[in-house]
Amino acid sequence: MRPDPHGTRKHTPLLRALVLLLSALLSTPSVAQHHLNAAIVNETTSDTLRITVLVRLHHDAPTFINVQGRAILPSGWRALTPLPQLTLHPEEMIVVPILLASDRTAPAGAHTGILEFRTDTGTMNARVAIHLTVPERRRVRITPIEAPSFLIEGVP
Repeated sequence: MRPDPHGTRKHTPLLRALVLLLSALLSTPSVAQHHLNAAIVNETTSDTLRITVLVRLHHDAPTFINVQGRAILPSGWRALTPLPQLTLHPEEMIVVPILLASDRTAPAGAHTGILEFRTDTGTMNARVAIHLTVPERRRVRITPIEAPSFLIEGVP
């Protein structure tokens, strides 16, 4: 056996243990990440500035989860139906209808709203964007001005 000029032979068992520990840590399966997914299935608009949005919620966790919905809408828009608070069964998929409406104060043009769904633990959330369009409303405004006396009935 040759002499060990660097003295590494006495550290070989320690290096071997360190390599085994690192390989065990790297080969340990990680905990699976679960997701809550939301997607718009259908949007129906009408001339009355109402929109019905069907949102599909799906989660891939093997447990029950509680989900709360929230709408982040532009000025002049509101949810006519309360956003759901529901319990999803393991790996369940559900379609949730949401009815939105615009009042007369909403400015004309294209707007974007967000529907957000979160678990009560805050570990999973999902968002979908909604494209809202308010058509331009044309109006005629009549403002009375001083009328000549011959137009007023009963005045000579």
